[in-house]
Amino acid sequence: HQGVNSACHPRSAKWVSVKQPKGCTRSASQTALEKELELCTLAIHHYYSNNYDKAAAILKQSSGLGLYIPVTQATLAVMAAMLQFEPAAMETAIQRLREALDAISRFRRKTGRDIPSEVELHAELCYAECLLLRACISFLQVFFF
Repeated sequence: HQGVNSACHPRSAKWVSVKQPKGCTRSASQTALEKELELCTLAIHHYYSNNYDKAAAILKQSSGLGLYIPVTQATLAVMAAMLQFEPAAMETAIQRLREALDAISRFRRKTGRDIPSEVELHAELCYAECLLLRACISFLQVFFF
C-alpha cells in the first residue's frame, strides 16, 4: 500500500457511516463490500446469540449481493454440521460451500492484470477459507461416517 494516503485507506474507516476525508473517493464496490460485511456481522451476532432464524433471514434477504453473504451462509452451515454430526447437515454444508465457491469465482482475479484489486484479494482469501472448510467437512465424513 505504498503511496496510499492512510486516511483514505479502507481499513482506517469504521464501517459505512464514517465520513470520508476530503479528497478521498470510495468506489461503489468498496461501499457495497462494507455494507455486505455489516450484514454478515449482524447475522453472525444473531447466530451466536442463538437467534438462528433471524440470522438465516438476514442472509436470505441479502443473498445474491456479492462475496461475503454466500461465504457467511457456508460458514454457518459448516458450524452447524460440525455441531450436529448428521449426514444431512453435512450435505447442506457442502452445498452451501459449492454455492459460495461459485459466487467467489465471479470476484477472483482475472488473468492479464498485474495488480489485483482489493475485492480480488478478498475473493482469494474467501476462496481459501471455503476450501479449508470443505476439507474439514470431508475429514468428518471420511472418519465418522
